[in-house]
Amino acid sequence: MTEGTKAPRRLGMLLGGCAAMLLASAPAAAQVANADGGDGGQAVRENAADEIIVTAQRREQAITETSASVTAFSAERLQSIDAQDARDLTMFAPSLTFIKSAQINQIAIRGLGSPGLDDFESAVGFYNDGVYTSKSRNALTPFYDMGGIEVLRGPQGVLFGKNALSGVVSLRTADPSHDFGGFVTAQGGSLDLFEATGAVTGGINDDVSFRLAGMVRRRGGYLDDLAPGKSDGGKQRTYAVRAKSTIDLGDTTRLKLKYEWFQDDEHGYTRQLTSVGPADAVNPAFNGIETELDDRVYSGQSGIYNVDALVGTRAHIATADLEQEIGNGDTLSIIAGYTNFHHVLRRGDALPIDTLLQANPTRNEAATLEIRLTSADDRPLRYIVGAYGDMTWTKRRGYSALNFTGVGQGVRAALIGNGIPAALLPSPQGFDEANTLILASPFDQKGKSWAAFAELSYDLTSKLSVTAGLRYSWDRNSIRRGFDRSLDLNGNIFASVASYAAVVPVPGFQIAPGLTVEQLLAGTMQGVYGAFLALPGTPADDGSMSDGNLQPAGRIEYHPWDRVLLYGTVQTGTKQGGFNASSLLPATAFGKEKALAFEIGAKYDFGIGYATLAAFRTNFDDLQVSATNTAGAVDTMNAAKAVSQGFEAEISVQPMRGVRLGASYAYLDAHYRRFVNAPCTVDQLHAQPNGCSQDLTGRPLPNAPANSASVYADTEIPLTDRLNLKASANIGWKSDFYTEITDTPQQKADSLAIVNGRIGVELPDTGLTISLIAKNLFDERGALMRQRASNARDPGTILSLINEPRTFAVEARFAF
Repeated sequence: MTEGTKAPRRLGMLLGGCAAMLLASAPAAAQVANADGGDGGQAVRENAADEIIVTAQRREQAITETSASVTAFSAERLQSIDAQDARDLTMFAPSLTFIKSAQINQIAIRGLGSPGLDDFESAVGFYNDGVYTSKSRNALTPFYDMGGIEVLRGPQGVLFGKNALSGVVSLRTADPSHDFGGFVTAQGGSLDLFEATGAVTGGINDDVSFRLAGMVRRRGGYLDDLAPGKSDGGKQRTYAVRAKSTIDLGDTTRLKLKYEWFQDDEHGYTRQLTSVGPADAVNPAFNGIETELDDRVYSGQSGIYNVDALVGTRAHIATADLEQEIGNGDTLSIIAGYTNFHHVLRRGDALPIDTLLQANPTRNEAATLEIRLTSADDRPLRYIVGAYGDMTWTKRRGYSALNFTGVGQGVRAALIGNGIPAALLPSPQGFDEANTLILASPFDQKGKSWAAFAELSYDLTSKLSVTAGLRYSWDRNSIRRGFDRSLDLNGNIFASVASYAAVVPVPGFQIAPGLTVEQLLAGTMQGVYGAFLALPGTPADDGSMSDGNLQPAGRIEYHPWDRVLLYGTVQTGTKQGGFNASSLLPATAFGKEKALAFEIGAKYDFGIGYATLAAFRTNFDDLQVSATNTAGAVDTMNAAKAVSQGFEAEISVQPMRGVRLGASYAYLDAHYRRFVNAPCTVDQLHAQPNGCSQDLTGRPLPNAPANSASVYADTEIPLTDRLNLKASANIGWKSDFYTEITDTPQQKADSLAIVNGRIGVELPDTGLTISLIAKNLFDERGALMRQRASNARDPGTILSLINEPRTFAVEARFAF
């Protein structure tokens, strides 16, 4: 059986097994009903402690009363899938993808996302206890002591606004309680895993409750680096602490405070060489380097490029949330937040040649404030009105190194061929020193925005309601980046006369009247490099842009029968423009992108569970897209038009006490409606090495799997009066998809079917639970991402990110 057919076939077998479980549970559900006196649905409903309440529309609502496509993970569901961070949600949330690679986090909903660079905002709004963070790199906060997570799909221009163009991921951490309690959990397992998590909560007095939580996680790497002295790829070190307090300032006023700190580090190289292009294949350095997608990596660089990789984050998050109930049942909410993310980056590339070094830490800071007035929901006319503002700061320091020695050696050979004596030119080593680019120029970005919004809902009848909303937002973004600190390996200005004077055998020797050798070299190299990078002396990037937008929205809700909701929505969204500051050339501006979305859906609460179905179409104009260029930098541009359309379905059922089954499926067709000047594929670049473009009209967007599905089964069954069995099985599957805008066949992520599970016994009288946890039970392996190697000679030299292998862990949890 081939790898291409193994995953779908195994998925089919597993789905069939879960369907059999669902059918087999029907008689058991009937027995529960009979034992309780007839109405089995009501009996189960009264004992369904896991009723799903969401805040996707800025009100607490049952998921079946929310006119939006949303996936909700309760604290119990997050524990069932052993979710460590947002990456663990992707297999179990329809239409969501999240990939981490070096300094780039790629997050997308329904095929629309951002490459995760710090230069511009994410297209997915990410909220932590109601506080917005604008950068994709800030989204990988560790999950521990969680209250729940919601994934809201589609533009959310009115209520969430700022850059929530493709959807929202909202985290909610566990709240304090006046009742004393808590838990301690310890895990040990594969890859030398050790994890400890705990929380304690209680009342300090009648008006103040407190919760303190923390975690430590240490795990070895899963990729064996064959280069000496390097960490295994994927080694993790995570430490976190969170303090929350709820203060009752009166009968109608409550203040929630939170401070959170964490440090999350990943050591070693996680991208491995899986393809060598023809131009690199003739390099003897690649001889004997294997290119299989497996658990081995080789980071055999040398000199300044030979570093042990580290990608990490140190974060401080502070939140103040004030709620005041007004006499008529309305609620005034004021949420203020401050976030400070310091991202550490030190890496080369997992290649046998010296290409690049990144050692440029970045700090993202933001201060946010939202004021919102929400009416009571038990009246025919309801409203939400509010205002929002933020200020953001991004600072990047340190340096990067790019190896252009191949360019220098080529010029040296050409000069010798044109009659310049080799004795007058720098040695090969000297040329290498002069043609190693050290970029030490700082980058600063500032942003500020404000918005005002309102949403009004009215019940036309007892079954029919309409809602209209409007948001006006204003954004300003400015950057500053200089080029005068572009140096060579000897510390001289790159491509300058001084740079080559330091390495020529006879400085000042005139090869022609008034022309020294170093002047000839500097002039020649400036002509070569000026085509693709900003040389020292280039005016600094010092730009700003501002823009205001109106974003209307509307929806209609109809309840034809009790527990049935039919809805239709029209949403708009925008994502602000920015500057292409990751390019080696002076920054160019790219414009805002806009979305117009239509969605119809149905939700049914059938007593022992619920089912949801949504069909959608979103049209995008001036879509922002990014691609890696031949120098290893990322260029961002506006594609003309794109569309994302499809449908999503979910079902959750509790056929008997202690058993919950669920499944989801999404079909996605996300493609360019018009994109005529797109970057070329690898094969096209081989055919036209001097540059080309292609027409991607009708081709798929990146990070847009056409099919995704998940199935789960959770159970808690008494074995004896003092012993319970607790078990969970979770299956997630996604089809393959492109990982870069060029639709290069060599840059496709693989289709994967992942099975996670846990089984344990609980001693309820003692609070102790012992569990065995398996992640990726059948050891399915494949590429999550494939990228061109930065600064490699051949665009066909590809690095791939493999998913993590099968792991087991034993967990002991004590609740008190």
